[in-house]
Amino acid sequence: MKRRTLLIAGVGLSAGCVGTYPNGSDNADTEEKQNGDCEDGLIIDDICPREVDRDYIDYEYIDLLNTSNCSIQVEGFVVDYGNGIEYELPQLELISGARLAVLSRDGENTTLEMHPPAHIRSAAFDDTNETSVMNGSGEVRILNRQGDTIDERSYDEGNPEGCR
Repeated sequence: MKRRTLLIAGVGLSAGCVGTYPNGSDNADTEEKQNGDCEDGLIIDDICPREVDRDYIDYEYIDLLNTSNCSIQVEGFVVDYGNGIEYELPQLELISGARLAVLSRDGENTTLEMHPPAHIRSAAFDDTNETSVMNGSGEVRILNRQGDTIDERSYDEGNPEGCR
């Protein structure tokens, strides 16, 4: 009798585990939903619209920051420079607190080994050091895969405080 009770309890637990995801979804769907909930945490932290001598990056770039508490897969997100120029972000996972600097010019893609990491990616609009896609002043937006704006920020030609 004890064996039958144990077998029935085991089947009941197994069925309960299978039924934990509604509408036949699986764990991947749940992770995707969580990632989607975190998308709003991707912000434009700095916009550095000029090629000037700085401590961090001398070239024109924007600095994105994951302010959410979870990782965000940014592949398919778009940086819209507001002047007809767009850059689709590459396959990259930004953990919580990680940065992504998108350079306008051609250059080496790299990741700075710190915690959280800082990723540097080149949009490669031109192969010269004087590439500018941000003329004078304007606005930069980040669009998610569905084309919705998740953050936007205005800039002018000056060297903003946050540019390192």
